[in-house]
Amino acid sequence: MESIRILEWEKEYFAPVLDGISWSVAIKTVGGLFESSGSNALPRNWGKFCSSVEKIVMGEFR
Repeated sequence: MESIRILEWEKEYFAPVLDGISWSVAIKTVGGLFESSGSNALPRNWGKFCSSVEKIVMGEFR
């Protein structure tokens, strides 16, 4: 997960679209809680993040 640089994600991602997706991620670390969310916009490395989560949970993540 460190190679994806999740902790460098913006706090919010937003695109002014009427129909789309919403998402949120909360990660607890030794240094505290990291949170990021979005509406109709995703971090550039979202696909890598989802693939990493799927490996951890050994199943589909969406």
